[in-house]
Amino acid sequence: MSDHAPAQVAAGGGHGHDAQAHIKQYQRVWMVLVALLAVSMSGAFLDLAHVHLMTMITVIIAFGVAVVKAYMVLTRFMHINLEKRFIVYLVTTMLALMFLMFGGISPDVLKHEGQRWENIAAKAQTARVEAAEKLHPSEHEEGGEAAAKAEH
Repeated sequence: MSDHAPAQVAAGGGHGHDAQAHIKQYQRVWMVLVALLAVSMSGAFLDLAHVHLMTMITVIIAFGVAVVKAYMVLTRFMHINLEKRFIVYLVTTMLALMFLMFGGISPDVLKHEGQRWENIAAKAQTARVEAAEKLHPSEHEEGGEAAAKAEH
């Protein structure tokens, strides 16, 4: 579909019915994407901070919805399913390299020190959390539920 298809439809020329069908399909997909966005965002508005299992389920649902939305955008808007196999190989290679990069970087980023560097801010934050746990151990024994209630 070209950029001028809506103008051709309005003028009565070109592929009228075909262009209108494509526009309606895009509108339906857009409405589904907006509905899925509302579903994934609704978990943030629920007061589930003290229920760890429900929070985990909400996060899993949000990521599942994100995968479905990405699939819909790839297949319906970007038409990646109609491209040649080269594009599929290119995307697969890119994803593999992304995971390889994450796997190579994350061990260094998630640590507090290495051979020639030190994450002072992360160490200070860890020390603050440990000091708070020593001052108020009853709040942290129950998974932080008392601290979460005190903040709200």
